[in-house]
Amino acid sequence: MAIGDHLADVKVLYGVTGCANTSKCLFAAAEKGVDIDARAIDPNREADLAQIKDGSPFGSLPVLKDVDFYVYGTEAILSYLDDKGFGNSLIPRNGVARALQYQWVHVAQKVLAPEVKKISDGNTDPEALEKVKSILSKLDEQLRTKPQRGDYIVGDFSLADIHWAPY
Repeated sequence: MAIGDHLADVKVLYGVTGCANTSKCLFAAAEKGVDIDARAIDPNREADLAQIKDGSPFGSLPVLKDVDFYVYGTEAILSYLDDKGFGNSLIPRNGVARALQYQWVHVAQKVLAPEVKKISDGNTDPEALEKVKSILSKLDEQLRTKPQRGDYIVGDFSLADIHWAPY
């Protein structure tokens, strides 16, 4: 194999259609210029889970296969794609920007995602919808009052933007 030949290999992402974490991995791959062959898995079908058993012994999705190497879990896949892809890193080098990025990733995963899940299953609970609107309003307020240092959540495009994109 010549130097660089491995870059031509298309990575395979196994995930669930409509899943925010699968979408995050696809967004990161697109941002980093990594070719992905996305394959939908039904986590309720034994035959589908058998496809990923070698790469994800716990049945955790999404799973990324790169030649004979498997990585599973959203954060691990995002880190892998960031390193394997092209362009600027999705993790800021500046400590303050990096801390803010992880803060906003936390809010997206632990505060917003559970509320979005409540309304994405066809639930029309007005209280859940108001909670989502309130969280998005707080994000908007934070972004409007921050010192302008770029067009994205922490200045440059980062993992924070990837985590908010599906919502």
